[in-house]
Amino acid sequence: MMACTALMTQTAQPSYARLLRPNNVSPGVRQLQHWLETAWRTGYDKEGAAHFKRHIVGTRKWIGTADIWVVFSYLGIPAQLVDFRKNRNAPTALQEWVKKYFSEAENSRSAMTAFDLLNSSPVLIANKLPIILQHAGHSRTIVGYEQDKSGGVNLLLLDPAKTLSEEVRQKAISLLQPDLGTKIPRGITAGFVQKMMKRTVTGDIPPRVDEVVNEVPANNVQSVVVDEKSAGSLLSAVRVNLRNLSRKDEYQLLYFPLEAPLSEEQRMRRKVVTSDIGC
Repeated sequence: MMACTALMTQTAQPSYARLLRPNNVSPGVRQLQHWLETAWRTGYDKEGAAHFKRHIVGTRKWIGTADIWVVFSYLGIPAQLVDFRKNRNAPTALQEWVKKYFSEAENSRSAMTAFDLLNSSPVLIANKLPIILQHAGHSRTIVGYEQDKSGGVNLLLLDPAKTLSEEVRQKAISLLQPDLGTKIPRGITAGFVQKMMKRTVTGDIPPRVDEVVNEVPANNVQSVVVDEKSAGSLLSAVRVNLRNLSRKDEYQLLYFPLEAPLSEEQRMRRKVVTSDIGC
C-alpha cells in the first residue's frame, strides 16, 4: 500500500493517479487482490495464478514483489524487478545497486564548493520512489541510504513488522505534529519514521553523515530542526548494514522508473514475469 500512496502522490507521472483510482477511491488490500485476480483471468502470470489456485481475494495469502509487478503491469504502470540470486556477493551487490539508484542527489553535491558543502544539509533528496525489497517471504521498503565518513553504507529500511521504540515514536510525533505534545497512541510502527523521513532536515548539523532519501511532493515537505543526537536515534531504528544484509543470500527488489504509462502492446508483453539480474 505504501507503493500505491507514493505512486499517487508523485508528480513526474500524474496519470498514474487515475490508473490507481479509477473510481476516485484510493485502493486498499482487497482492491489489489481483485486486480491480481483480474490480471490472472486475462492471462498474466500463469505460473503465479496456478500457485494461488487463481484465488486470493479475501484471503491472507502473502503477496510478493512478483505479484505486485503483475498488478502494476496489468494497470499499465511501469515497474521493474531485479533479482540478486543465491550468492554470497548478493548483499554487497544489492547495497551498491541501491546506492547507485539514489545517487542522483549525491551527484548534484559534487558540483558544490567546499564552502557550500560545509553549510549544506547532511540530508540529500533524490527524485526517486521507494524500493520494495523481498527476501525469504518478507517484504520491506527501502527509502534511502546513509554513508558515514569512512565510506560505510547503511540502507534505510522501513519494516511493517517492526515496532519502534517509545523514544523514536515520541521524537517522530513531535517533529510531525508538535501541538500534540508527548501523548502518542499505542501501536505506532515504522509508518511514523516514513513520514519523518519526508522532512528536510536543516540547522547547524555538521555534515558527518550523508543520507539520501526519496523525494516527496513539494507541498508535503516541511523544514524542521533536528539535533544530531536525535537524528541518529531516529535513524538507528531503520538502519541496515552489510552485516545484517548478509544474513540472507537471495533478494528481489521492485522499483518504479517513473516512465510513461505502458501502451497496450507493452502490457501484453508483460504477461510473463521477467526480471533483471543484479548479480
